[in-house]
Amino acid sequence: MIQPPGEDVQERRERMEAAEDKLHRLTSKRNELNQAAKEARETRDALHERRRNILDEAKDLRAKRDEINERVQEHKKKRDAFQAKAKELIKVKQGKDDVPGDAQENLRKVSQRIERLERKQQIEPLSIEDERDLLDEIKELHEEKARLESLAEDADDIIGEIGSIEERIDALFEKADEHHERLVELSKKSDEVHEKLQPFFEEADKVREQADEKHKESVEYSERADHYHERAVEMIKELEELREEEKADREEMERILQEQKEKAGEGLEPDEEVFDGFMEKLKKGERIEF
Repeated sequence: MIQPPGEDVQERRERMEAAEDKLHRLTSKRNELNQAAKEARETRDALHERRRNILDEAKDLRAKRDEINERVQEHKKKRDAFQAKAKELIKVKQGKDDVPGDAQENLRKVSQRIERLERKQQIEPLSIEDERDLLDEIKELHEEKARLESLAEDADDIIGEIGSIEERIDALFEKADEHHERLVELSKKSDEVHEKLQPFFEEADKVREQADEKHKESVEYSERADHYHERAVEMIKELEELREEEKADREEMERILQEQKEKAGEGLEPDEEVFDGFMEKLKKGERIEF
């Protein structure tokens, strides 16, 4: 007599129901976390868009500030160039300042020396050798005097050149001062525009921090969702194994039932106990263990 399966199929049914319930909870939690990650990403993207809009609003002011700063640099270069030229001329003037004064002073000293020596020749008795030396010195001094007189004649021209140089120096410094004043004015305007930009930059930084925080949240939610997904995959695998066992049970039951039918068709007595047991379990939707 063929015996019906002895193992309790209810235990497997309970295991499957528990696995299905756990799978439902895992997938629900995974979906919930994925939704939270999606919302965090959407908020992050919205914050990024808001930051772009803020910076776009500040675009004109920023361009104006940059344009002013460029003009500041242009005036600074011109100021420095005029100051450099003026300083070069100051050096030239300083070199010429010494020429007229030295020539006049040396000419005066040489003339006085000549007068003293000529007076000495006239009033003091001298030996022939001393008088010869005296005359040689007087001659040399006259030659030096002539040279100095030539330099002195050029003194007026040199003084005129110095005056011209001084005028050019003054003009260069005036131009340098003009550019410096303009530079200062533009720098103040640049600072004013920059102050207007500060609230935009501060808000943009604040929004960026919020966006970074939302990005961090989205990553954390996604990582947690992945964890639940991995556990759900494991549960799906377990359910598939249980369902394969159930399928095998049903196939075996169908085979046995078919054997009972064939016996009945051959005039043999079917195993009613086995047949009734299978039919009862089928009605209950239970799985059969073999």
